[in-house]
Amino acid sequence: MTSSKTIARERDHACKNQGGYCCYCTLPMLPVGDASPLECTAEHLQALCDGGTHRGNIAAAHRWCNQRRHDLFQPAPPPEKYRQIVEKQVANNTWFSTPLLKQLEEYA
Repeated sequence: MTSSKTIARERDHACKNQGGYCCYCTLPMLPVGDASPLECTAEHLQALCDGGTHRGNIAAAHRWCNQRRHDLFQPAPPPEKYRQIVEKQVANNTWFSTPLLKQLEEYA
């Protein structure tokens, strides 16, 4: 079993490699511990329940983007397909609620 410290390390590594931007919406993420939907989380690109592992399978994503992939779709779409869905909604200004957009603007 993988420890939460290992997952945190993988998340931090992914966040750094991505320049602090979400792998789905490509907008900046808030620091871990911010308790915000815009906080950086570890996203398993292939879900653990689908045979994914921790190593090399983790990208950094907003909590909002990460959870919606699994909440809105059953089963969750592949990462690239989901990224296209998210990018289209971001471009149409329909992905984030107004309070989240304001929080992003304040952080950026």
